[in-house]
Amino acid sequence: MEEGRQAQIAVVDHDRAFREVVAGILDSFGHQAVGFGALREAETALIERSFDAILLAHDLEGEDSVALLELLHRVAPGTPVLVVTPDRATDVAMRAVHAGAADFVPRPIDEARLFASLSQAISQRELRSALEGPEESPGGMVGRCAAMRIAFRTIRHVAAADVPVLVRGEPGTGKRLVARAIHELSRRGRGPFVAMDLAALPGDRIEAAMFGAEDDVAAVAPRPRVGACEESAGGTLFLDEICAIPGELQAKLLRFSQEGVLRRVGGEKPISSSPRIVSATQADPHRAIRDGSLREDLFYRLSVVPIELPALRDRGPEDIALLAHRALLTTSVRYARSFDEIAPDALAALVGYSWPGNCRQLEEAIEQAVILHKGPRLSLGMLPPELVHSVAADWPPTILRPMPRRVEGPPSRETQPLDVVERHAIVNAVRRHEGSVTAAAAALKISAATIYRKLRRYGLRPEDLR
Repeated sequence: MEEGRQAQIAVVDHDRAFREVVAGILDSFGHQAVGFGALREAETALIERSFDAILLAHDLEGEDSVALLELLHRVAPGTPVLVVTPDRATDVAMRAVHAGAADFVPRPIDEARLFASLSQAISQRELRSALEGPEESPGGMVGRCAAMRIAFRTIRHVAAADVPVLVRGEPGTGKRLVARAIHELSRRGRGPFVAMDLAALPGDRIEAAMFGAEDDVAAVAPRPRVGACEESAGGTLFLDEICAIPGELQAKLLRFSQEGVLRRVGGEKPISSSPRIVSATQADPHRAIRDGSLREDLFYRLSVVPIELPALRDRGPEDIALLAHRALLTTSVRYARSFDEIAPDALAALVGYSWPGNCRQLEEAIEQAVILHKGPRLSLGMLPPELVHSVAADWPPTILRPMPRRVEGPPSRETQPLDVVERHAIVNAVRRHEGSVTAAAAALKISAATIYRKLRRYGLRPEDLR
């Protein structure tokens, strides 16, 4: 943390006396405390302003710290949370760390421990921002190109505003991921997320699937069918390929989006439901409006905030390499394989390919290679033939930053990025101590909470390293 800078710390605890004690301690550190006695009060403030860290009571309003952490990570992504736990409550502390807490602070508060934990959490946040840039990727998405940074920033901003969103992009660019990220970052994140692929449904079944039916003809015994609009009440309704909705249903959807009231097919009773609607299309909606297949008023109602996703071929080599490496690590873990790196010629093929199926096609190509071959290195010959033939001989792989390995070998004599060195040290320390995070933390002179958090980011568990 920068010398002399006053950090802003949110203190969330129902005990006013405790908040005042902590405020005094933080003031002695040169920090400013902002106290909140209720979760809703804190949630509103965290959306409206930025804090350097959050001190959270483990049992606020009767909720377990895990549930509270999930909410705080949605409304204040990237802000470190320190959970205040009862003295010697190791199980509570470990649950909080596994759920994403930066650290835990036992009661009664030890000033030296609080100062050290806060300083480390804030410093790590600042270092991460310096290494990764100002825009953090929401919803687990990956991307550093300008277009994706704009999309990420829009996602975070619109999540706090309960308005309809229209996502545009080619198939496989991640439109559903955007919709889910908006849902999870919003206040509706604990509600249902219901997705409908309108292009995959026969036209005569869309109305019942969307609005429900009093008599479900598909059921063995006739009974009412709940549609997606009703099922998503209090949450988010994702309508994929909105241009595929039949013309006669567009007026009904427009009315529902405005009034929050629907009637099932064959029913007369009005049913209230008010999900946030996120829609998506690969088609040009303006062309659909011109040819009469999409109502202009419906388009403007559903596209209060538009988000454009670029094709993978337009995102640049670094984004393709990032996506490929993450796909390799996640699929390797899923299928119990040992892949941990991509050979330069294979990376050249991945970067040089045009990817008509975008991110989805890339992930499927990596998955196929992992299933059919053995690691630890993904080589050119393991890739699908159409990728092998796309290698550009003059493509320089050196323009990409080195990709971190899942299981580290000996460190190179060449200068390595800080995140690679850190990863190597943590993974090998846990390995040397046969999966014991406590012993590894003592050897590295860092907290066990830090190791748990880092392993979770790497997609590893301590038992993977025994």
